Amino acid sequence: MRKLYLLFFLFTNAFCYCQTYDFDVVDGVLCNTCWEGAQGPTYNTFEATQFSWSVKQNSTITVASGSKNGYVPNAKNTTSYTNKVFSIGSTFLISINSTGSVHYESGNSGSCNTNTSVTSTLDNLIVNGFAGFSDSPCGITARISKFKPSNFVITNLNLENPNNVCAGEMLNLSVNGAGLYPDVAFHWQYSVDNTTWIDLPIAKNNRAITEFSIQEILGNSHINYFKKPLYFRLGYIGRPFSETFTIIYSPCAPVAERIFYQGPKCNGDNIQAIDVFFDRNLTQNEDISVMYVINSVTSAISLQNTAVIKSLVFDSVAQKYKYSFSNLGTLENGQTYNIKYQTRLNEQNTGALESTNTPFKYIDPEKLSFNTKGELPSCAGGNDGFIEITITSGTSPFHFYKNQEEVTPELSGGKYYIRNLSQGDYNIVVTDTSNCIDKNAYD
Repeated sequence: MRKLYLLFFLFTNAFCYCQTYDFDVVDGVLCNTCWEGAQGPTYNTFEATQFSWSVKQNSTITVASGSKNGYVPNAKNTTSYTNKVFSIGSTFLISINSTGSVHYESGNSGSCNTNTSVTSTLDNLIVNGFAGFSDSPCGITARISKFKPSNFVITNLNLENPNNVCAGEMLNLSVNGAGLYPDVAFHWQYSVDNTTWIDLPIAKNNRAITEFSIQEILGNSHINYFKKPLYFRLGYIGRPFSETFTIIYSPCAPVAERIFYQGPKCNGDNIQAIDVFFDRNLTQNEDISVMYVINSVTSAISLQNTAVIKSLVFDSVAQKYKYSFSNLGTLENGQTYNIKYQTRLNEQNTGALESTNTPFKYIDPEKLSFNTKGELPSCAGGNDGFIEITITSGTSPFHFYKNQEEVTPELSGGKYYIRNLSQGDYNIVVTDTSNCIDKNAYD
């Protein structure tokens, strides 16, 4: 009994841990009787009096073959194979040999004989789905088609909620057969309509287990698919290897729909406001544990909240729920930023979202800087003195003040002149379009 049990165990394992494939083999001769004379269809006709073909694995093991002698009738024969075992690294040799003739549409005739072969690797068959001859040469067909791995089944490794995924959550999909099939067999595709299929990014593809967030593959448009089904499968265009796996994509959090950003007023100032508007308020026992400003290119984090956010404020103008950043500062000039946040329910992480639909660009206003030079009156007690003002940087229009009173200087040669001054001390202030001053100026 023990010997029988051991043999059965070994047999069972050999059967389960092999890689199997499904495919068709098509053979035949094109247009034996299709020529209809000079006025007929404009194509050639072929006749074969002998035709043999074979498909071999690693040049020696015959997978399929056929042979016909005498007049070979026009026909295409398709034979389907399922669960055929091929090892990684296998190659396939498709050979044809035929004797026959061809009648060309021009009216000429001649012999047409073949004795040739082509090879294909297992990897190429998985990727392309076919190899061999199709209606050429001499109208001969002998090919493998519809080649694919068999019995693939997709599983979501999140067993607690296998048919749903939250925004920001990593979706972990797995397929049976890891280590048994070439990597190209684990070719993942997704679809938003179950019709048009798109390959997963290269970094996430050709592996038995793949991990990604929906935002990684859909980009900024991911918010358009909340509460909708998304579809996944293994295979290539027009040739699925598995049944379609469907999940529902959910925000699992309030969705940040808009950002109001008011940048710094003057050079070096803090940002004036960052308000984030959400589609709903936080529910009971729900909070935002982390919210921060994130660089959309480098992912550098700034201005993170210092306390758990337990409620949002309803804005009657926007008719949305709002969170206003309180720890405002400065950012890297010229960089674009988004808002990212993590929500929790009963202190367990739920949705993680990034507001990529409304990014803002941080611009530190140009610094206002100017120099002055005074010229005394030409004689004692005179009033033909002047102050020359050179603005070295800043954003116009500029306003000028002399002893706290606004004046209109004369503009000449790119410089400003306050004229008709008698000898004395003057306090000169210049402001730019935002009413900013030169913070480094002194009397």
